[in-house]
Amino acid sequence: MWIALALALGLAFGTSCHNPSANAETSSKSRGGETPSRTQSAAASQKQPLKGLSFVFIHHSCGSGFLHEGKMKAKLEALGVRVHDITYGDGWIGDNTNPDHFPTTFGRHMDEVLGWELAGKNHHDIVAFKSCFPASNISSEGMLAQYKKYYEQMKPMFEKQPRVLFVAWTAPPLVPRATTSENAARMRRFCHWLVNDWAPQEHNIAVFDCFHVLAGKDDYLRPGYRRNEHDSHPNAAGNRAVADAFTKWLPRAVDRWRE
Repeated sequence: MWIALALALGLAFGTSCHNPSANAETSSKSRGGETPSRTQSAAASQKQPLKGLSFVFIHHSCGSGFLHEGKMKAKLEALGVRVHDITYGDGWIGDNTNPDHFPTTFGRHMDEVLGWELAGKNHHDIVAFKSCFPASNISSEGMLAQYKKYYEQMKPMFEKQPRVLFVAWTAPPLVPRATTSENAARMRRFCHWLVNDWAPQEHNIAVFDCFHVLAGKDDYLRPGYRRNEHDSHPNAAGNRAVADAFTKWLPRAVDRWRE
């Protein structure tokens, strides 16, 4: 059974989410010397709940599209957020963003994530992380159950960092040629579980449902958000839709975290 599950996982992630044009837009990195992060401030204005917070986003190519083509980075910065990201080429963390990788990312590399590009002992206030669209091809009930186990493993890790808000993003949906209706429906079920059942009581864990923003009723990437019938990277309209949805959603998540 475990061999079959491993094969299913391997097939699901066989479709590359690499997008050279999106990655070319990713901002250059430096490991130190940037403006230090401020930790959570109780005095933050309710009208500007994000001002002064430091945000780091673990992602692959779709994330670059949201940040740059969708203008999510600019929108967050306009709200007073310092934006950082970890992506392709940024060591183990940036190169490994499948669901089965995240328990290792946060179990072995938590300090590196929290201090990414910051000076001294400063830490990010918000850590967001997402898998790329191949993760939406859930090929069996066993694979779905394994996904849930990976996320359950992370909860105790996050609970040890109450001064940090961890935001799990659901993965983007696929075009019809990249999955099946059954597999796409399983992804919808997984997203519903993440949003409603995974961590409803944990004050420093939140879920942004990127899949819901981009998927149609058939659980595939909406036609209006497709580049073509073979590419599951959202187009400019899809990237803008996600950027708009996230920047409207995040202040409410931060308010809940601060309660």
